[in-house]
Amino acid sequence: MNWRSIGGVMGGERRTKGLTGRKNCAGSTNTSIRSLGSHAGACRMVTSELGKVAQWVDGRFPAILAGAIPTLFVIFLLSEEIGQFLSYVVGGAAVIWLTNRRAKAMEDNVSLAQKGQAITRFESAVKLLESKNSAIVVGAVYALHRMATEETEYRRPVFDVLCELIRQGGQEQFQSGRRIAVKVLFSAESEDGQKIYPFEGRLNGAKLKGWDLSGLDFSGSDFEEADLSNVNFRDSNLAAANLTGAEVDRLEVNERTRYRGARFCGVCLSSIDFKGVDMSETDFRATGTSVTQLSFVSFEECDFKDARFDDVKLDGVTFENCKHLTVEQLARARWLRKVKGLGQEVEEALRRGSPHLFEDEDLPAPSQ
Repeated sequence: MNWRSIGGVMGGERRTKGLTGRKNCAGSTNTSIRSLGSHAGACRMVTSELGKVAQWVDGRFPAILAGAIPTLFVIFLLSEEIGQFLSYVVGGAAVIWLTNRRAKAMEDNVSLAQKGQAITRFESAVKLLESKNSAIVVGAVYALHRMATEETEYRRPVFDVLCELIRQGGQEQFQSGRRIAVKVLFSAESEDGQKIYPFEGRLNGAKLKGWDLSGLDFSGSDFEEADLSNVNFRDSNLAAANLTGAEVDRLEVNERTRYRGARFCGVCLSSIDFKGVDMSETDFRATGTSVTQLSFVSFEECDFKDARFDDVKLDGVTFENCKHLTVEQLARARWLRKVKGLGQEVEEALRRGSPHLFEDEDLPAPSQ
């Protein structure tokens, strides 16, 4: 960068202007032409050198300084005195600083106001859930859900509050709100197809007997000790769900219900048709003093890869055309009473290696 050459050109331009003012009328034309030529040369020189300045500052300073340094240099060249130059710089810097400070203060005030409004909105909706009017409770559920869709930071608090509402049973004014809460929490998706509430539901102990929970995503949810008798789980996803100790009599399921990795520890399953359901990695093991009992359950065409039957009582269970059901899995059961569909090879291997499983085979099975 030839800083002195730029200064010399600009200084020469000023001297040319001074001489031009002193020429007489006869020589004014030639002097003006020379002045224009000198000015054009100076412009080309300044443009060339400013390009070099921009390249030099690029990568060495933030973007705002990269643009400001060449600009300040032009102001310096065009100013008559160093004092005038400094006044431009100081004044401009002061204006920029004050403007940025005011803008930042306004943004902070707006942000604080919005947070305050969101907190008030959340607290008001939560209080409405305590109303004895079922319509108000339903409105509060929708208000919280709408807030969660608009304010992502409130999705977890809204999810936890509505899960608590679902767990509350026996109070009539909460029934409609509880059912709607289940629907919005475990089915709602955003515009890009993602779950609005990507959390595992805490529904332990919930009283959901006879509810229609079809087509919902309960993957990873906790239903421990919940009452799920006669619940409709058709087309629902209960992969990795915890149903330990839950009441699960007469569940309604179909081949699209997913139980992969679910836990049925310490439950009593009876009169359920699981035909075609993926039961791989499902855990039926007994837990503590509670024993898992499967009575008159049909597992036709199910996949039992890596499933666990440790200490499980199986009465009148059908395993017709199942995949990955092994002798090793069933040998860990407590008994196999009137079990059907094992296949000749598997049944013979069990009778030879674990005859105790069939000792009570002639006893009457539990009533359906």
